[in-house]
Amino acid sequence: MDRWGRNYQEEIDALLVHLQHALSTSLPDSELSRFNEHDCSDFYFESPFFYPVFAKSKEVYRNTAGAFDPTVLPLVNAWEGSPGDINYSDSLQVNTLCECVSLDYIVANAQRIKKLKEGVKLDFSSILKGYAVDHIAELLRTHGIEYMCIVLGSKAMAHGKPSKNRAWHMAIHPYVASLVDAELQITIELVNKAVAIAGKKGKNPSHPNCIIDPS
Repeated sequence: MDRWGRNYQEEIDALLVHLQHALSTSLPDSELSRFNEHDCSDFYFESPFFYPVFAKSKEVYRNTAGAFDPTVLPLVNAWEGSPGDINYSDSLQVNTLCECVSLDYIVANAQRIKKLKEGVKLDFSSILKGYAVDHIAELLRTHGIEYMCIVLGSKAMAHGKPSKNRAWHMAIHPYVASLVDAELQITIELVNKAVAIAGKKGKNPSHPNCIIDPS
């Protein structure tokens, strides 16, 4: 709600629903899920979201020499499945899954997308929330809102200042393995910036870690 009492929550919710139906891997009937089950023939885009997210993913994939790769879904599914699904100490099992991991196996233009190898699947989870934040900001700007702070899960973006001499403040609560209810927090200031926080995920939550590849 802005300072004039205007509430755009319904529009924001509708936008997020459209994004989910287009690019969620948890919805079996989403556009992305249907592409993942599609063969190697052309798949024509239905939503306005698929190609821009793919194009940005391809850009980041190239700029990071493949460190960012949204085709890791087979590995993610195996890791998040039951413990008996895959033995990660077995290099043969891992290598078999990795045979379908490379964004080079997918080509696309603004109208259609195509796999070059059977079994390749996309997962935009690591980029989707940031993309959604950008779209929410764009929506609010169309209503004339210049100053905003948008938080969606672990992604946040701030534009302008809430007051003349004050930045947006965000509290970050780090995970502390030895202190389940730790009150420790870090406060950061955001002005015309965005931030993404990596939280604990998957197995062994008591030993959270992230892989950062600055190259």
